[in-house]
Amino acid sequence: MITDLLNFSNFLLSLNAFAIICLVFWIKNLSNSQNKDIHVKNFFSNIKNQGIWGEEQLINLLNETLSSSQFDIQCPVEPKSDFIVDAAVKIPVANKKHILLPIDSKLPLEDYMNFLNSNDEINYQNAKKYIKKIESKIKVEAKSIREKYIKPPYTTDFAIIFLPIESLYYLLIQNTAFIEQLRSEYKILIASPSSLSALINSVSICFKYSQLEGTYQNFYDSIELFNQNIEDLDITITKSEKKLEDLYKSMNELKAKTKSMKRQVNSFDEKAYT
Repeated sequence: MITDLLNFSNFLLSLNAFAIICLVFWIKNLSNSQNKDIHVKNFFSNIKNQGIWGEEQLINLLNETLSSSQFDIQCPVEPKSDFIVDAAVKIPVANKKHILLPIDSKLPLEDYMNFLNSNDEINYQNAKKYIKKIESKIKVEAKSIREKYIKPPYTTDFAIIFLPIESLYYLLIQNTAFIEQLRSEYKILIASPSSLSALINSVSICFKYSQLEGTYQNFYDSIELFNQNIEDLDITITKSEKKLEDLYKSMNELKAKTKSMKRQVNSFDEKAYT
């Protein structure tokens, strides 16, 4: 399922490509301008905790796309757990129950700002270095999320890292080997503000399809069991018929012996009276 979701995520990226590319051009122009990243720095300097800002972005998006009953915020994903995930979407499963899809917001802002500062021809090697640092930090977070929040059967067998800056998301998905490692090794998908809601919807659709497949499989399993029961019943009937035949044969033999004994008794009586 996670492979299908990754493919779907890539499809969503292509749908949002124009908006993302425009945003990336804006950031590159900003980083190459005389003021460089001053606008971005000023924006985040007014936020005491960048993590809180990312969580607020996530919650706002969930409120826009889901009802309050469809997700929880700042919650454990399994009973008696001390680990609190930023958000967990309730994915319907069989018997009117649900499992949780863990979503945690991450923002390696310092390295990202350093990347923006070095994102020109002169500092190309530095830019690559900061991209590697960003990827390394995301891997550390992915490992932590896998260990803390991926807890089947209470949760899905994967989780989502939410990146609140669209261009950061675009930067990371350029490295397909990195995205594949997140998926295969850490069971993590990444999402941006433009792709999160569609990714959540695709998860729900996949689970509904799985339930439907499960229903069909249960149906075929029931038919197979019924056929097996019919075969067993046929064998039992055949054995019963054989036993009845043996019993009928024994009764006939007993009846014949009884008649023979009766003839012998009658013959004895006739001889006794002559």
